[in-house]
Amino acid sequence: MGQCVDCGAEISPSSMRCVVCRGRRTYRLRVKRGTMLTRPPSLYKREYLKAPRRKLTDKMRERIRIIRAKFPELEFGELADIFGISRPTLRRIIYPSEDGRQREILAYRYGITPEDIDNMLAEQKNACGICGDLFTEVNPYRIDHNHWTKQVRDLLCIRCNLAIGSARERPDILQRAILYLEKWSW
Repeated sequence: MGQCVDCGAEISPSSMRCVVCRGRRTYRLRVKRGTMLTRPPSLYKREYLKAPRRKLTDKMRERIRIIRAKFPELEFGELADIFGISRPTLRRIIYPSEDGRQREILAYRYGITPEDIDNMLAEQKNACGICGDLFTEVNPYRIDHNHWTKQVRDLLCIRCNLAIGSARERPDILQRAILYLEKWSW
């Protein structure tokens, strides 16, 4: 067995440097020549494996919820950095059930609550606002809204919602489509 000329690790007699030192030497030469501007992946991996992993306790989970309530303007990334955890882990802590996450998505995107959706479903008799098909597991509802004003219009089935989106929400295109269909109908 031979020894690495840089670090002294045991290696096969046919080479001068171990794999780690060879990678570092190649990296330094590439940086010197200007052909590599970032660190080699092996160093990233090694540092990641050495980094201490934080174990989440119930006390930490409670502190996260309290901080989130006190400072709602904090972004997920900032909050995750404060506690040294990943964003998906933080999301699971803040929203233990999907209902909480769904509620925040509805409020953020459309300014409505799940109760508003229940009222809309009752008004529409659990059917699409355009074609009248009933909403089921296979045919779920979509929240139709104006993309410029963010105003919620109605609940539609996925096919009707895609048809309106494909027509770029322009009535003149939809009227021409109606004329086209009438022209070629049997």
